Amino acid sequence: MNTFDELYDQLRAVIPFDEIGFHAIKNGRLNPVHKSNITDFKLVEWKAFHAKNPVYIENDPLLTQLVNLKELIAIQDTNAMDRKPEPFEKLDIRSVYIFPVINKDEVVGFVEIPGIKKYLNYSEDDLAKCQSIVSMNKEFLIQQSN
Repeated sequence: MNTFDELYDQLRAVIPFDEIGFHAIKNGRLNPVHKSNITDFKLVEWKAFHAKNPVYIENDPLLTQLVNLKELIAIQDTNAMDRKPEPFEKLDIRSVYIFPVINKDEVVGFVEIPGIKKYLNYSEDDLAKCQSIVSMNKEFLIQQSN
C-alpha cells in the first residue's frame, strides 16, 4: 500500500461510495489526514472545516463508543440517532460507516465513509470485508498520521 487512492480503490471494490476520509486521533481530538476529492467538498475545505469545528472524542458519544468498543460503527440513518453530531448536521451526513484503525489495543484513527446528502446501506459481510482491508493497511494509515 503506497497511497490513499489505492486503499480507497480496494474498499470501492467491495462497496460503492462517493466520499471517504481518514482521521487520526491525537490528544483526544480528531485530526483530518486525507479524504477523496470526488465531490465538491475538497481536502483543503475538509481540513479547514475541522480546524474551525474541532471534534473532541470525550464530547462525542459516537466516537467515545468507537474508542471504547474498538469496532466498526454502522449508522444507516443518522436522523434516527438520539443525538446527531453537529458535523453530521452541518455536512448533511445521512449515513456513516466508521472503521477503526487499531494499534496496540488503542484506536488511533478511523476510515469514515459518509453518505453526504444520501443514504447508504451495506451488508454486514461487505462491512466486515472493508474492516479487514482497513486493518490490513493499518501500518500505512498510522505512518500517514504522523
